[in-house]
Amino acid sequence: MAMSIIFLILLSTGMVSAEKIETHTMAEDKLELANELYGINITYGEYIKQLFPEEYDESPDPSKARFYSTKISWPDESKEFDKTNGAMEASSTSEDQKLSVPIPYLIHGESEIDVSNSNIDYKSWQRMVLPTPYTRVAYMEVVTNLQRNDGDHVTIVGVKRKTGYNVYKLEASGSYTASTSGYYKAVGLHYVEWPASPGYYAGSSFTDWTYVN
Repeated sequence: MAMSIIFLILLSTGMVSAEKIETHTMAEDKLELANELYGINITYGEYIKQLFPEEYDESPDPSKARFYSTKISWPDESKEFDKTNGAMEASSTSEDQKLSVPIPYLIHGESEIDVSNSNIDYKSWQRMVLPTPYTRVAYMEVVTNLQRNDGDHVTIVGVKRKTGYNVYKLEASGSYTASTSGYYKAVGLHYVEWPASPGYYAGSSFTDWTYVN
């Protein structure tokens, strides 16, 4: 079952001119580090710089500054999650970002997992809902972690990252062939940025555990 999130954000106009979407591949030797970083108190800047150093260096300086101002919002799985709608709302990240005449923007994000025998397809995505499904924001980012629970501990076995400028939707997806039986789930990290103020928001989503034999 997919767990979704909804971001309610107050934005104003202003946009980069052209759509640009990039897929980033994490080096295999970073997988152990991804497990060490998961769930700790860390900013987007610290997280991305360690797991995707080359792509981080190519990021615009304003985005780097915002990355380091934004804590990663890891899913709190110790709390009972409302599986009927899986929604949460958020507004601008600080008082000085509130606009005198705000425009409400609604963004929906979700993680999904699909299993066929030992083959696992996993993804996390987000897209605009209001004011229209095709309203573009300055920057989006999605990072998807595929986790395995073998009964003794939880291990990240895959990480996918997608970034987009001047986009209204974004998806980070991957495939994995399970050589070890256990329960698997997808966890999505969602980041949205807009030019006014500037403003930015981070959230997360996750699926139920799915058993793979």
